[in-house]
Amino acid sequence: MKKGFAFLFAIVCLIAFCMVPASAATVDAADTVDNDLIISALDIPVYGPKGSATGTIVQGERKTYSYVVQPGETEMDIQVTWSSTSNNLGLYFTSPTGRIYGEYNDYSESPTPNARISVHVESAGAVLPAGTWLFDITGKSVSGTETITLIVNTY
Repeated sequence: MKKGFAFLFAIVCLIAFCMVPASAATVDAADTVDNDLIISALDIPVYGPKGSATGTIVQGERKTYSYVVQPGETEMDIQVTWSSTSNNLGLYFTSPTGRIYGEYNDYSESPTPNARISVHVESAGAVLPAGTWLFDITGKSVSGTETITLIVNTY
């Protein structure tokens, strides 16, 4: 009887292990550690940006912006702002290695919409991947035309 139970337990464990994905293509949870990056909500606004862009977005549209992370930088603050809290935008970003992170929205840091997406990224190891990072802002639920600002700081 004990051998049968041990065999059954081993089979259940093997099946459970096989059901866990080895790697996911996207990350969508705050406070996530992934391939030496720690991603969390940023509680304070980003000031004095090293990079910024302004544009407009409408319902269903996607705007892509880029920013070059220099070798040796270990942290990055990303902030997207807009004016109307009734509009809902999304943010995805892609590292130079091709890894996609997101979707983040204005509910990522607050239980109520605040027309701001703020994300902090830091290296759990040595440095952030150097090179061109891409930032995709999507108009998930936008009434009319919304003005958006993307701010990126690295250090």
